[in-house]
Amino acid sequence: MTPEAGGHIIKGMKIRLFVLLVLIAASGCLTPEARLAASENRLLKRITQYHEALTWRDYEQAAALVAPARRMDFLSRAQKLQRGYTLDSYSVRDLQVDADGRSAKAVLHRTFILAPSVILQAEDIVQPWAQINDVWFLSGPPF
Repeated sequence: MTPEAGGHIIKGMKIRLFVLLVLIAASGCLTPEARLAASENRLLKRITQYHEALTWRDYEQAAALVAPARRMDFLSRAQKLQRGYTLDSYSVRDLQVDADGRSAKAVLHRTFILAPSVILQAEDIVQPWAQINDVWFLSGPPF
């Protein structure tokens, strides 16, 4: 390798390192609004995962999205619902994230069938969500 070629390699590595440092610095400089929007997007994904798990009666998956401190409460409730609860639909009507971005309330509308009835029922609920180690969890009833 010629000294000139070695210089080009080092120069290329310096440019890549500089670009990497700029990207790292820029990611830490998100505005509070951008951080809040990103957090809300992560929360909406978790709410969707939770309700999709309920739709498919995958209570183990749903339980994984419930805060560890409330998981036993959820599993107790899920055991009662296993045979007779069918979630038909859900929609997020409103999402209120606290100013600190660590807790939120999701206003939802759900339709469901609860055996022995075959009539479609509806409910509006407010679910509390909280971040634990930067991950959103359903933090209490209503489940």
